[in-house]
Amino acid sequence: MIEIEDDMINPGGINGIGGRSVNVESEDFQYMRRMIAERYEALDPITKIKNAILGIRLEMQTYLAGGDSDSIKSVGYFIEELLKAAGVSKKHFAKYIGYDYANFIALTKNRRKINYDTAIKMGQTFQIDPLLLLRIETKNEMTHALSKLETSYRLEDLIGDPVPV
Repeated sequence: MIEIEDDMINPGGINGIGGRSVNVESEDFQYMRRMIAERYEALDPITKIKNAILGIRLEMQTYLAGGDSDSIKSVGYFIEELLKAAGVSKKHFAKYIGYDYANFIALTKNRRKINYDTAIKMGQTFQIDPLLLLRIETKNEMTHALSKLETSYRLEDLIGDPVPV
């Protein structure tokens, strides 16, 4: 067994010792992996769900910050991931937030856009900034609109050749 020095452990978990690359086959790495798995298994169910939701929120932020992307991830995709992480059915969640089930399904299938009210309720439930959901919707709409744009608009074309002074 590998001995871990006290300065390698903090109250939030195990810290690595740094370095440029990680040998995932090393005994040290495998030990750390087992320790993390053991600590995860010891967590209560709500904490596990909150950790999964945190991962989805980070995925949302990464997607939003990613600039142009070949694959569009809809708000509905992220909603489905959040519900899956929480172990809650679409029907139950729609009822919980007072949303028509058929409209909620349309939202998750990207046939309906998220509105402010739903974004706020989702944000409160999953502790996610409602603007994050709305920004993802806007990013996707803008990506779609730009892909359909057939004409280029430039200030130089608008004002023509500048008049010499």
